[in-house]
Amino acid sequence: PIVPEVEVLNFSLKQDLEILISSELLQKNLAFPMLVLGISTTGQEDRKDVESIFQRLIQKTGYMCGYQKIWIVVQKIWHLNNNGTKNIDWFKVTSQLGWRLNLGR
Repeated sequence: PIVPEVEVLNFSLKQDLEILISSELLQKNLAFPMLVLGISTTGQEDRKDVESIFQRLIQKTGYMCGYQKIWIVVQKIWHLNNNGTKNIDWFKVTSQLGWRLNLGR
Protein backbone atom coordinates (compact mmCIF):
# COMPACT_ATOMS: atom_id res chain seq x y z
CA PRO A 1 0.00 0.00 0.00
CA ILE A 2 0.93 3.65 -0.26
CA VAL A 3 3.62 4.47 2.28
CA PRO A 4 6.38 7.10 1.99
CA GLU A 5 9.19 4.55 2.17
CA VAL A 6 7.84 2.60 -0.82
CA GLU A 7 7.23 5.80 -2.77
CA VAL A 8 10.87 6.86 -2.30
CA LEU A 9 12.16 3.41 -3.28
CA ASN A 10 9.82 3.39 -6.27
CA PHE A 11 11.14 6.76 -7.44
CA SER A 12 14.76 5.57 -7.19
CA LEU A 13 14.00 2.25 -8.87
CA LYS A 14 12.24 3.98 -11.77
CA GLN A 15 15.27 6.22 -12.36
CA ASP A 16 17.71 3.30 -12.17
CA LEU A 17 15.65 1.12 -14.53
CA GLU A 18 15.50 3.91 -17.09
CA ILE A 19 19.30 3.74 -17.24
CA LEU A 20 19.51 -0.08 -17.21
CA ILE A 21 16.99 -0.52 -20.03
CA SER A 22 19.32 1.31 -22.38
CA SER A 23 21.95 -1.44 -21.89
CA GLU A 24 21.36 -4.36 -24.25
CA LEU A 25 23.31 -6.66 -21.94
CA LEU A 26 20.93 -6.02 -19.05
CA GLN A 27 17.57 -5.73 -20.83
CA LYS A 28 16.71 -9.38 -20.43
CA ASN A 29 17.62 -9.49 -16.73
CA LEU A 30 15.26 -6.93 -15.27
CA ALA A 31 12.16 -9.07 -14.72
CA PHE A 32 12.01 -8.93 -10.92
CA PRO A 33 12.86 -5.21 -10.62
CA MET A 34 10.21 -4.43 -13.25
CA LEU A 35 7.64 -6.47 -11.33
CA VAL A 36 8.52 -4.66 -8.08
CA LEU A 37 8.36 -1.29 -9.82
CA GLY A 38 5.01 -2.09 -11.38
CA ILE A 39 3.24 -3.44 -8.32
CA SER A 40 4.50 -0.66 -6.07
CA THR A 41 3.42 2.19 -8.35
CA THR A 42 0.24 3.86 -7.11
CA GLY A 43 -0.21 7.29 -8.73
CA GLN A 44 -1.78 7.65 -12.17
CA GLU A 45 1.09 9.72 -13.59
CA ASP A 46 3.65 7.28 -12.21
CA ARG A 47 1.68 4.40 -13.71
CA LYS A 48 1.84 6.08 -17.12
CA ASP A 49 5.62 6.31 -16.73
CA VAL A 50 5.84 2.64 -15.77
CA GLU A 51 3.64 1.68 -18.71
CA SER A 52 6.01 3.56 -21.01
CA ILE A 53 9.00 1.72 -19.54
CA PHE A 54 7.26 -1.64 -20.00
CA GLN A 55 6.29 -0.84 -23.59
CA ARG A 56 9.85 0.19 -24.51
CA LEU A 57 11.28 -2.91 -22.84
CA ILE A 58 8.78 -5.21 -24.56
CA GLN A 59 9.53 -3.63 -27.94
CA LYS A 60 13.28 -4.03 -27.43
CA THR A 61 13.15 -7.64 -26.20
CA GLY A 62 10.19 -8.94 -28.20
CA TYR A 63 6.52 -9.52 -27.52
CA MET A 64 7.05 -13.17 -26.59
CA CYS A 65 9.39 -12.25 -23.75
CA GLY A 66 8.50 -12.63 -20.09
CA TYR A 67 7.97 -8.88 -19.78
CA GLN A 68 4.65 -9.19 -21.59
CA LYS A 69 3.37 -11.55 -18.88
CA ILE A 70 4.76 -9.35 -16.11
CA TRP A 71 3.04 -6.35 -17.66
CA ILE A 72 -0.27 -8.25 -17.68
CA VAL A 73 0.21 -9.15 -13.99
CA VAL A 74 1.01 -5.53 -13.14
CA GLN A 75 -2.09 -4.31 -14.97
CA LYS A 76 -4.25 -6.84 -13.12
CA ILE A 77 -2.80 -5.68 -9.79
CA TRP A 78 -3.46 -2.06 -10.73
CA HIS A 79 -7.06 -3.00 -11.52
CA LEU A 80 -7.46 -4.77 -8.17
CA ASN A 81 -5.71 -1.95 -6.32
CA ASN A 82 -6.74 1.13 -8.27
CA ASN A 83 -5.97 3.62 -5.50
CA GLY A 84 -2.91 1.94 -4.00
CA THR A 85 -4.35 1.31 -0.53
CA LYS A 86 -4.28 -2.49 -0.63
CA ASN A 87 -1.49 -5.02 -0.56
CA ILE A 88 -2.04 -7.47 -3.44
CA ASP A 89 -0.01 -10.71 -3.54
CA TRP A 90 1.43 -10.89 -7.05
CA PHE A 91 2.09 -14.62 -6.69
CA LYS A 92 -1.62 -15.28 -6.09
CA VAL A 93 -2.42 -13.28 -9.22
CA THR A 94 -0.06 -15.39 -11.32
CA SER A 95 -1.51 -18.56 -9.80
CA GLN A 96 -5.03 -17.44 -10.69
CA LEU A 97 -3.84 -16.91 -14.26
CA GLY A 98 -2.23 -20.37 -14.24
CA TRP A 99 1.22 -18.91 -14.83
CA ARG A 100 4.65 -19.44 -13.35
CA LEU A 101 6.84 -16.43 -13.98
CA ASN A 102 10.57 -16.85 -14.43
CA LEU A 103 11.84 -13.75 -12.67
CA GLY A 104 15.47 -14.79 -12.81
CA ARG A 105 15.90 -13.67 -16.39
